[in-house]
Amino acid sequence: MIDARNWITHLPNEEIISKFSLPGTHNSGARHGIGAKCQTWLIKKQLEKGIRFLDIRCKVRDNKFKLYHGSASQGLEFEKDVLKICYKFLNENKNEFIILSVREEDDDRSIKAKYDQMLRDYVSNGDNSKWYTRDDIPKLSEVRGKIVLVNRSSSYAMSWYKFNIQDSSDIDCDSSSISPIHPHKPIIDWKWKKITDHFKTAQSNTTGKSFMLNFASGYWRCWRHQFSIPDIEAISDKINPKLQKYFKELNHFDWACIVAMDFPTEKTIMEIIEQSLKRFDAFPGYLCRIKSVYHNEFLYAADYKPFDKDRRQIFTWRPGTQVQQDIWRIIPIENNEVYIFNEYQKEYLYAVNSYFDSSRRKVACWRKGSIPDRAIWKLTEYSNDYVEICNKETGEYLYSADYKPFDKDRRRVFTYRSKARVSNGAFLINKL
Repeated sequence: MIDARNWITHLPNEEIISKFSLPGTHNSGARHGIGAKCQTWLIKKQLEKGIRFLDIRCKVRDNKFKLYHGSASQGLEFEKDVLKICYKFLNENKNEFIILSVREEDDDRSIKAKYDQMLRDYVSNGDNSKWYTRDDIPKLSEVRGKIVLVNRSSSYAMSWYKFNIQDSSDIDCDSSSISPIHPHKPIIDWKWKKITDHFKTAQSNTTGKSFMLNFASGYWRCWRHQFSIPDIEAISDKINPKLQKYFKELNHFDWACIVAMDFPTEKTIMEIIEQSLKRFDAFPGYLCRIKSVYHNEFLYAADYKPFDKDRRQIFTWRPGTQVQQDIWRIIPIENNEVYIFNEYQKEYLYAVNSYFDSSRRKVACWRKGSIPDRAIWKLTEYSNDYVEICNKETGEYLYSADYKPFDKDRRRVFTYRSKARVSNGAFLINKL
């Protein structure tokens, strides 16, 4: 529904950027090391998935900034694997910006002066037009196409003091006893309360006088021993679904917060993006219900019996009533071409690359949340106020089938492989 590569395009130029909620990653370059890995995606993929706050930790090695998480080298260089990736992304997506937080990870304090000068050199020797290094909070118009540099280790560029931060990360166990037979579990509720309390603090910062930064990251040690290995995924596996649900269920949103995550999911990222856009009425397209004229039934994306882990079945609801999964967003692309996005499931409608039989192609929503192949549809006039919905790539028309209803409540939806128009392929789009 939203192209995660250029979602900031839709936000208003005159607003300061601290008024935008941004999905971010904690320890963005940490993809290796037992007890140190925080991410699966490379920086390039993080940006493409909508991440706009990067948390980079460096040590000076061989007269270069190299990425570390504590003592764990990530085998990445600041210039080659971070800056050049950011430059390329911004060249391709000129309306976006990236907040780049850089922290010195060295224990040796004597390196501080060298670190500061090296950071300045990276900026001045790179693409100067791509940097914002003032210590103030800019308007969006000032930073489109730029990296907003946040320096956590010296006074150059934007100060870390511009951020109101929650970063409680060492999560306790649900028992103080230690047993090799019964390993303990992390107290997820403790971390979740820290996160939601910070969201409540953010709600009083409607003017954006500072950046609100909420680290959803954390770790715990199974045996509560200083030499036991920190488990990071045990926290993110529980916290990220809570974040997704929290943002999905927000009704009124006039505040902002950067959310820095370990192992973020596409759906969690998209929920944060959507709330940021909704705050400024910047969400593209329109909400609607799509009704089969022939059967007088609403199209919906079912929770019941998905095809598989990647694909969700599409039906019309035979009782004829409205259901919570029948809200769609029509997002114009060009001419009569659109994406059709299920607002409840946060998934795109697409024509599957497999068939029900020789005449019928399966139709589904893509459960991973990204835009799949064959997700572009053409809306053409059928008659009166009715439309036909034709898949751009296959040239096949969407319809609700009389053939083999799924059960007494659910009617199957296909595209017709002959590419001919069908009488039960007329739909009424009711805008909400």
